[in-house]
Amino acid sequence: MTTKPNLQLPPTFNNLQISVLVGSVIAFAGNLGKSNESGVKNIEALGWMECDGRSLRASEYPELFAVLGYKYGGKDDSFNIPEYSDSGTPEFAFIIKYTYSSL
Repeated sequence: MTTKPNLQLPPTFNNLQISVLVGSVIAFAGNLGKSNESGVKNIEALGWMECDGRSLRASEYPELFAVLGYKYGGKDDSFNIPEYSDSGTPEFAFIIKYTYSSL
């Protein structure tokens, strides 16, 4: 059984998951959390990920792929998310909602 990490996010952040569509991008001024040994940041446990241009497998992120398709690159079972991590605004990070599931 997987447990959620102890995050330093306000309790209302979990409620935001319900009312935000997959593919929505927001500016997040909080701490994204530390990466674990696999490089996954704590915020990803809540259904969000940093907009860092990474390539994802459509079979692993079907809800996000249904919204983005190949808009930001990719082909076959790989697609990319937007690259906003070098926006020149270190005070906040852009994050994208990738699932409706409760993780």
